[in-house]
Amino acid sequence: MSLPPTAPPPDSALPEGEATAEASAEASPGFAAAIEDLYGAVAFPLHAGVLHVTALAAHDDTHSTLKITPGAPRSERDALALQLARARADIIVITGKILRDEPALDYEFWGPHAAALSHWRSTAMERRDAPEIWVLSGGPGLPPKHPLWQRPRTRAVVPSNTAAHALALAGIDALELPAAPPAGASVLSRVVSLAETRLPGASISLEVGPRTSGAAYLAEHPLVDELLLTRYRGPTPAAEELAPSPFELATLPAYFGHEAPEERWDEANIWGFSRWRRATTSSPPRRP
Repeated sequence: MSLPPTAPPPDSALPEGEATAEASAEASPGFAAAIEDLYGAVAFPLHAGVLHVTALAAHDDTHSTLKITPGAPRSERDALALQLARARADIIVITGKILRDEPALDYEFWGPHAAALSHWRSTAMERRDAPEIWVLSGGPGLPPKHPLWQRPRTRAVVPSNTAAHALALAGIDALELPAAPPAGASVLSRVVSLAETRLPGASISLEVGPRTSGAAYLAEHPLVDELLLTRYRGPTPAAEELAPSPFELATLPAYFGHEAPEERWDEANIWGFSRWRRATTSSPPRRP
């Protein structure tokens, strides 16, 4: 079975030289239907720029970030949204806190569409290598025995050569961030700059907490090219399962340059999914 016919969002066009993602899904006959359940008939350009996946819980006319905790609400569709971003990424950015909070974290595909995601990544997305995992950290405090360090292409990203050297002595591959950007720009700006230098045309998926990702939504320093947004409106989660939202929903149309896209809800009308894309994106160099 093939993915459904794809088309770019209304009133926008794919950057010149990019292709839509249209690939067979023989490994899982329901894969194409599952994607359409999330976002409708969509286009997936080979170059996504900076991707961000997040889930917000609605309560009392406000929204909070839904944490990934044992007691938090779960959705198979939300898990697929996260894995679609991972399948498209050359680099996935996380934080040292995530490593500490999730001692068993790995980046293998899971669930009913695992085989189809792997096939889709290597064919439609033309990515035959696993993504690089960049762990953003100040240096000290990284768990040295976390299993991710045994995975090829996992690196710490730290603010100084001194921190990088100390981690290297502990057997952890580390990259030093470039010099600070203009005043007011965030550490994520430096991460994106480093990624674009090391791998021109890379698709970068942000899997950082709301405190870190919020800086990516500053109007004067916009970083996110595509937001895969999940909204949950079921029973209110416990306070420890929530964190502040990295943005106000009302600011997204101005940030991305278009009105809100269609939001598709599950049968229970509890989980909703939408895909925000920047109206214009420059065409990057092609990957070798």
